[in-house]
Amino acid sequence: MANGWQTQDIEGCFNVANLSAPIEQDLNLSTKAPIKIWKIIIASLVALAIIGGGVYFATQKLFNSKEVPKLPNEQAQQLPEETVSSTPTQELPVAVTTLDCKQDFDCFIQASQNCKLVKVNYTATIDLFGVKQTTESFFEIKGNEAGKCNFYLRTEKIDLAFPASVPPEVISQQKDMYKKLEGRAGSCEFITSDLTAMLTRWKQGNFSAGDLPAKCQGTYFKQPSLGEKQEVNYADCGSSDLCFSDYVKTCAPAKVIISNQGLTYIETIEGYEGSDCILTLVYTKFPVPGFVGEKMTCKVPKSNLANFKDYLQGEKTMKQSCEGPLIDLIIQMGAE
Repeated sequence: MANGWQTQDIEGCFNVANLSAPIEQDLNLSTKAPIKIWKIIIASLVALAIIGGGVYFATQKLFNSKEVPKLPNEQAQQLPEETVSSTPTQELPVAVTTLDCKQDFDCFIQASQNCKLVKVNYTATIDLFGVKQTTESFFEIKGNEAGKCNFYLRTEKIDLAFPASVPPEVISQQKDMYKKLEGRAGSCEFITSDLTAMLTRWKQGNFSAGDLPAKCQGTYFKQPSLGEKQEVNYADCGSSDLCFSDYVKTCAPAKVIISNQGLTYIETIEGYEGSDCILTLVYTKFPVPGFVGEKMTCKVPKSNLANFKDYLQGEKTMKQSCEGPLIDLIIQMGAE
């Protein structure tokens, strides 16, 4: 129609071609098509606007956040490393073992040379003027403390075997006395070499009063004091010097009254003080004034009990072993 064609001209052409030209239909399509296209275009623009707005707000939120989200792979790669907590290993205390020598005293002596932890059950038998004393003891070295070797000892059991000549009452008293010593214990701080030397002497059967060159404590070393009030049952030997001598051998408490050549005196065995036997003498009759009623106390070592009278005869020995007013009078009289 822009080239000067009219509607009737076009229809004429279709008629000539025997074609029915749907002019109105085509025209309707041509007129409606632009409307549909514009609707589609407008709808598309609206959709794009909505999508664009969503993208905009999403990106704004993304960039305004403090942290940029990471992709899953990145998150997996940057997970915090697990730290394996290492608990400090506690050192277990080293078990301290004590060598058990059982009844081997040589084993115990050898270990004592270095003050090793060691223990032993020791049995010793000694003969005290016909009385056999068997003592079962427990010894233990508990280690070195402040440069000194700690030696522990305990009396387990004491057995006494008496000769047939000893009166039954003496045997009973002695057994009762030694029974009280069972269970007594003590400890000493030794220079190691001194301890080994003492144990060696004990093995050889040499038990002397100077065997403890150490600082000791405990009931093992507790001896009854003469000043303490204690009930003592004295055996009465009457006037039998032989009976008294038998008691002296074991230092069992006993009394005797001796009368000879105008002299009368009472001798008493008080018992042990340490390793010494304590004897007392009091004159009840004496030709020289001033002697009656005066007393002297003498200490006789175990090794001299069998011959205690000979031991106390010498003036020098009496001065060293005895004390009291009577001994002073005897020495003074001898000097005159």
